[in-house]
Amino acid sequence: MTSPRSTFAEESVLKQIAKMWIFIERFIPGFIFVSIFLVMLMEIFCRKFFTHSLSWSSEYSRYALVWVTFTGTAFVRRNDLHIKVDALYDYFNRRGWTKLGFAIDFAISILAILYWCVLVYFGWLLASRTSRIRASSMDISMFWLYIPTCIGGLLAGVVEIVDFIKLLSGKKRNAGAVARIEEAV
Repeated sequence: MTSPRSTFAEESVLKQIAKMWIFIERFIPGFIFVSIFLVMLMEIFCRKFFTHSLSWSSEYSRYALVWVTFTGTAFVRRNDLHIKVDALYDYFNRRGWTKLGFAIDFAISILAILYWCVLVYFGWLLASRTSRIRASSMDISMFWLYIPTCIGGLLAGVVEIVDFIKLLSGKKRNAGAVARIEEAV
């Protein structure tokens, strides 16, 4: 039997882990995006005032944009900001067919978890197979171009699993960006 004190400590640790996880979801894409901005600003400055272009800036920006895209996926998924068509789902919920809405949520969650697992697996295969190939301007391993698929898939997969557990426990899933905007107005 667990004491109330240990349960409180466990909840506190879980909350700290959740806060750290959310910080990482926001920090990594934000930091990389700012670095793209600064590198391109430096490129403009060098080209304008020194009439010399940086050979690696555009390649860095392309690779960093891949990192922003995949590592930002978890943030977008957690906040339900991704592009989706939910007209059928909303139609069922308005009609009061919540069991059908639950079945749709259940199926979507299972498919999404499988998708993230496949993305992580094949992303790792691709990253490991291209580790010996070097980028032309920056001379870094192409592994660093393809590994964000694994990282982003892992982050988004964890978010999806947490959402799936919420669904099974009866808690409401993310309402969606449109629903939150409609509630605010």
